[in-house]
Amino acid sequence: SCESIGKAAFCDCSSLEKVNISSACKSIGTIAFLNCKSLKEVNISSACTSIGESAFKDCTSLVKMNIPLLLTSINEYLFYNCKSLEEINISSSVTMIKEYAFYGCKSLTRINIPSSIKVIKHGAFSQCLSLAKIALNNSSIKAINESCFFGCYSLVQILLPKSITEIKKFAFADWKSLVE
Repeated sequence: SCESIGKAAFCDCSSLEKVNISSACKSIGTIAFLNCKSLKEVNISSACTSIGESAFKDCTSLVKMNIPLLLTSINEYLFYNCKSLEEINISSSVTMIKEYAFYGCKSLTRINIPSSIKVIKHGAFSQCLSLAKIALNNSSIKAINESCFFGCYSLVQILLPKSITEIKKFAFADWKSLVE
């Protein structure tokens, strides 16, 4: 049984549509599924503890994904330009969302941010054009980092935690429809 998926293992597999990753697999390497344009569905076992940077970058047909239970961070560029991604469920084991993790996820309408999140790095949700509401009020984050929600045109509501001490430059820049 496969214990890991290596770096670029399925990179540019343009006909790949569905992937089921077994409980034996503990890690997915950097750019493992980069540019798999037809990939629509990925089922990752809860036993997976590591997903490398840019693993699903430019998987433009990917619609839905659950973050495995043992994962502690969502790495850089993980879902960058996954423009069909509509929903993401982040497990309560995740404490950090790294740089540009969801950049350009134009179909993402909602995201559940668990209370375990302590840090959301810069640009994490930039250009998520359909994101309408984000609730951070149960998290313990202290800062909204640079360009974190830049260009989220549809965002009408954001609920911030009391722990916020700093909102950095361009954090919410270029909003068109903010109500509250």
